[in-house]
Amino acid sequence: MKSYTAFGEIPTCPVIMQRDNKDGGDKKKVIVIIPGNPGYKAFYDEFALELYNTLDKEIPIIQTGHLGQERLCRHYDRNLPPLNDNKQLYGLDNQVKHKIDIIKNAVPENHEIFLVGHSIGSWMILEMLKNTEIRKQTKKCFLLFPTIERMAESPNGQIFCRYNALFAPLLIFLTKLFCLAPRFLRNFIVSLYLYMSFLDGKLKIILRRFIHPEVVQRSLVLAQEEMIRVRDLDIRIIEENKSVLKLYYGTTDGWVPVQYYEEICQKIPEIDAELDSDNIEHAFVLKSSKVMAQKTSLWIKNLVE
Repeated sequence: MKSYTAFGEIPTCPVIMQRDNKDGGDKKKVIVIIPGNPGYKAFYDEFALELYNTLDKEIPIIQTGHLGQERLCRHYDRNLPPLNDNKQLYGLDNQVKHKIDIIKNAVPENHEIFLVGHSIGSWMILEMLKNTEIRKQTKKCFLLFPTIERMAESPNGQIFCRYNALFAPLLIFLTKLFCLAPRFLRNFIVSLYLYMSFLDGKLKIILRRFIHPEVVQRSLVLAQEEMIRVRDLDIRIIEENKSVLKLYYGTTDGWVPVQYYEEICQKIPEIDAELDSDNIEHAFVLKSSKVMAQKTSLWIKNLVE
């Protein structure tokens, strides 16, 4: 597959996991992971690696972040177009175009694509399916904990909408202080947070790199747009593509209540929707990456074997 390093004026760097074709690893199939928000792709490293290994390294995986949230290097961070004058560059529509552009530039036309979307990444996949070329190549879409409707009405959405105006500036200010702190203090703060949240210490480096005021701000602004844009369920696009869709819902999801699962099953009886039975949380990349990857690999194996 071809390499790809830019989207318009914003540098981007998708990670392609694949072994040399001489080893027989190319089955003309590709998995593309579309993250949730935050869209820092390192959060999905463990999920992608486990998925790749569980599929015996036979199917290449493209792992990408969202524009403005990738944290490539200091030069990258300092030279991105400023958010205040360029919100459209980091908004939902451009994030969708970014993912389509990566596929068109990196994936050969004769390859089938498995799209794996998490949270708002699921909404992006539904938008991507409106592109004729992407739809033609798509073999299956796995929408994990899909925020594809009524985000602002969900329990977490209501909290976000109520307090965002107050806490967003405070959060950005705190991230600025964090970045100014000595490295040992930053490490201590992140380690303490992980300990108190019962999260694995291996997330320390990922979290420390993600906590950057401009990255956090872009994530928050994207979330604000999600509250406005992700409202009514797009029944038409789901009906037209239900043969390639699988939706996976959580039982304790503050962004996607069980009610949403029950209602979509009533509205579209033939939809392939499944309710989690392993108590996996919405942000599965923090605690359940391997479990979720193993489930996803089984779904893919059933389609390729």
